[in-house]
Amino acid sequence: MWWAYSTAWLIVNMTICSRADATRREQSARAEAYQREREARVEAKAEDRQREQEAKAEARAMAKAEALQRGKQIRIEVEKELEIDRLRRKLAKKEAKERHLQLSSASHLVGASTLTGVRPTEEVLVAVLNRANKPTTTRRRTTRHGSQACTTVGD
Repeated sequence: MWWAYSTAWLIVNMTICSRADATRREQSARAEAYQREREARVEAKAEDRQREQEAKAEARAMAKAEALQRGKQIRIEVEKELEIDRLRRKLAKKEAKERHLQLSSASHLVGASTLTGVRPTEEVLVAVLNRANKPTTTRRRTTRHGSQACTTVGD
């Protein structure tokens, strides 16, 4: 009987121990699962922060590239405008030179510059023709050095 009693006690004890072991194992498994979940959350947060930092860095790089591109475009436009201004000044200088030549040729005909500076007007040409038809007198005078000079004077 003693034998049966001790066997029963061992079985109960083993059952109790098994339950305690099972409870301990279950608690241990829960703790490990909680720890894994916690580590996974921390890792996920770290990955999210890393992605955010990479996105910010990429956005900054893109903004910088856009700013550089805008600066380059502005420089190109300024250079074009400077070139256009240079060509305009060159053209204006050329036109002024041509006007000066025309003025000097017209003033040679008339004796004075024209209003437009491009070509003599009809009135100016009539005045030139009238001047050409008027008789002129020539005066001789003696200079300080003893040479003679001729001056043509219209009536």
